[in-house]
Amino acid sequence: MIVVNKRHSAFTGSDLDIILRSNNIDTLILSGMSTSGVVESTARQAFEMDYEIFVLSDCCTDRIEGVHEAALKYMMPGSAQFALQMTLQLQSQQTK
Repeated sequence: MIVVNKRHSAFTGSDLDIILRSNNIDTLILSGMSTSGVVESTARQAFEMDYEIFVLSDCCTDRIEGVHEAALKYMMPGSAQFALQMTLQLQSQQTK
């Protein structure tokens, strides 16, 4: 599922939580164009809502050099696990 967000968190102002829970989805894989903004806000809110969160660190970026790395290193470690897109693809293929 791809969600176009309306606020800093994909949950704010949307029915995302209802959609996910009604489909028994408890794990989120996040990527985006603003690691320190939308990705981090969504990850933090999802963590508070008891979702398991994976951030595809190689599928995120930020406008300011170094901010992406800082968000991954300092801001989100308590709420999200990090993976590379290729690692996640390999794990998915192994479970099939």
